[in-house]
Amino acid sequence: MWVKICGFTTLEEARAVAAEKIDAIGLNFYRQSSRYVAPANATQIAACFDDTISKVGVFVDSPPEQIRSIYETVPLDFIQLHGDYSIEDAIELRDLPIIWVHRMGKDGLTELKEELEQLKQADVKLSACLVDARVPGEWGGSGQKVDWSKLAAEYNFEDRPRLILAGGLVPENVAQAVQQVDPWGVDVASGVEQEGKKSLEKIQKFLRQAYRVLS
Repeated sequence: MWVKICGFTTLEEARAVAAEKIDAIGLNFYRQSSRYVAPANATQIAACFDDTISKVGVFVDSPPEQIRSIYETVPLDFIQLHGDYSIEDAIELRDLPIIWVHRMGKDGLTELKEELEQLKQADVKLSACLVDARVPGEWGGSGQKVDWSKLAAEYNFEDRPRLILAGGLVPENVAQAVQQVDPWGVDVASGVEQEGKKSLEKIQKFLRQAYRVLS
């Protein structure tokens, strides 16, 4: 199980959890997000974590050249593409490790299946595919759940990129989510926060529950 804690904004938050058994951190470069972090600050936050913990840059409609610049500057291990990125954008960035994001609504994975096929035909090899809940006006971090049953039934685990589950995950439901969906990884932001800040207690509980199903 790969666990990513997303949305670190301060050195204080980072230092508090740097010793925890997490697999990745998310650094949000979307200026309109409450979890936005400037590249210079992101570099300092990333330095709090050792090389075994992946650093993921979260982007919403940043142009490819800006993404590439931040990827090389911070530095990052993955780029996570939220927003309305096109297949052409992915082609331009295909030499970088991409986590492709799909916001799943009532229509399920119809749109995602088409995108993944187009990316495959364009020889874009994704590191993973993250599925979050579709919420009008939000690009992620909304705290809303995905339809786990529908996702598990529709995602082709054998022929598709590794699946990362996001959306509405909290310490109280992550074990159930992992059992029901069987994703490669999970991603959490608001679910481990207290009054808008990362909670060490919630992160520790989330990790225990996420890994519990593997014991």
